[in-house]
Amino acid sequence: MAQYLYRIDKGDRRYVGLPVFPLRNFTARDLYVRQGGPIRKPADLAGKRIGMYSHTASGSIWYRHFLRFVGLDPAAIEWWIGDIDTPWSAPMDQTLPAGVHAPAQGRSLSDMLMAGELEAVYSPPRPEAYHPSTGAVARLFPDFRAVEQEYFRPMDREEPRRGVQRRQRLLHRGPERVSVRHAVARGRARGHGGRHG
Repeated sequence: MAQYLYRIDKGDRRYVGLPVFPLRNFTARDLYVRQGGPIRKPADLAGKRIGMYSHTASGSIWYRHFLRFVGLDPAAIEWWIGDIDTPWSAPMDQTLPAGVHAPAQGRSLSDMLMAGELEAVYSPPRPEAYHPSTGAVARLFPDFRAVEQEYFRPMDREEPRRGVQRRQRLLHRGPERVSVRHAVARGRARGHGGRHG
């Protein structure tokens, strides 16, 4: 969804966003730290180093929003952008803002976390080293559902991560028009998207 908004901002209106969100979920579950490490609560991350898979994806925007909710300033975090478990093997395909870093070639963010070069990683899929009790990596919020419920109350909605888009030139054609109306109606009837545990 964020990439769609970036395109609109640059004047690219080839696509039309539809109010259908196949993925909506929360972010407390996606914040991982070293098991037994120095980070035990959100305040411990103030001014620290956090890795995540993208700086511009919808999820990463919500990650920064959640950090504000738990009392942290995202602008004071040292951000690292790269692959979570796969060694970084290619140059970045995006221009990173000043102060945002990429790992050295051949290194993953999980490598950096385990080496103490990062204090946390934000990752939608669980890192390979994760296990709630025996893994080298654990969630910062083990009871993440309670935290997410607290986060949800003032917003009264889940975080939309992915949206459905249609090409502008196809939007008003006969069969496409019917399928778009059907997709919108189906999204409204469901009222929620997928979650991951």
